[in-house]
Amino acid sequence: MEMPKIGLGTWNLRGSECESVVENAIGLGYRLIDTAQMYGNEKEVGKAIKNSKKFLLRCDEPT
Repeated sequence: MEMPKIGLGTWNLRGSECESVVENAIGLGYRLIDTAQMYGNEKEVGKAIKNSKKFLLRCDEPT
C-alpha cells in the first residue's frame, strides 16, 4: 500500500464547513486527511468521516 500523494489539510476548517469539505473530499476520492489535535476540529472531522463511511472501503476489501 502506498501513501496517497494528495491530501486534504484541515488546519483552517471549522464547524459545518469542515464537515462539508471533508465529506466532499472523501466522496471525490481523497484518502489522506491531515489532522492534528491542535487544529481543534477533531469532532467535525470525525463526524464527516463517519457520515462518509459509504465511500470508504477497508484496504483489504475487494473493490
